[in-house]
Amino acid sequence: MTLQFRENEEEIADYRDYLIRKRLSKISFTVFIGSGKGGVGKSLIAATTGLLLSTFGFKAALLDLDMHGPSSSMILNINELPLEEKEGLSPPEVNNLKVISIGLFVKEGPLPLSGDAKREALKELLAITDFGCLDYLIVDLPPGTGDESLAAINLITNNRGVILVSTPSLLSLQVVRRASIFFKDMKVKIIGLIENMVVNERLGETCRLAEELGVPFLGYIPYDNRVAYISEKIDPTELVKTEFAEALKKALRKAKILD
Repeated sequence: MTLQFRENEEEIADYRDYLIRKRLSKISFTVFIGSGKGGVGKSLIAATTGLLLSTFGFKAALLDLDMHGPSSSMILNINELPLEEKEGLSPPEVNNLKVISIGLFVKEGPLPLSGDAKREALKELLAITDFGCLDYLIVDLPPGTGDESLAAINLITNNRGVILVSTPSLLSLQVVRRASIFFKDMKVKIIGLIENMVVNERLGETCRLAEELGVPFLGYIPYDNRVAYISEKIDPTELVKTEFAEALKKALRKAKILD
């Protein structure tokens, strides 16, 4: 099945809105995973969060919204297309985690879409995907606060929050500060900040930023060479056994997501 980017079809658009509301009503909570910039390990955190949730018995799905560089589905070694069933598209699964990505539809080809077309693509995907009943929908947002992020926030409006990911670098901290303002302006609860790729916890810049912004600091995630090795070998089940995953598990428990 290919995504159909429809415009100026009011009846279909209204029906898609109905379908989206119906599907999202079966999802208890949506966790956006965001960052101000790329290269901070956001997609790895999103993918591992999904795996941890499914490992602990939660019904979870991962939605990868990066239209230009989808990574989560690659990390989880998902290549097959969703199955077309009566209720809509049934996402492929890894370790009981449902995974859906626009990248699954476009494969290696470019996806040169305008802002309006990106919103239409996301709307179509949400309308036709049958997530079923979920405890958590994890949404891997693209870097920054552009069209895809804005569209996702405007379409997924119920029971939601965002975890922001930074590294210790000054540039990353600056853009996370701007991202936090964006999410607050959009009335999205900031669940907390995570500092990733940490080699020295004593620096604590993200912790200080969280205090300044008045949001929870969820913890440090150390740089883990084993994660890079596993990612290259594409063995997603090994991700949950790493030091990286153990640190993320603590952060998710602090956020009361892995209760």
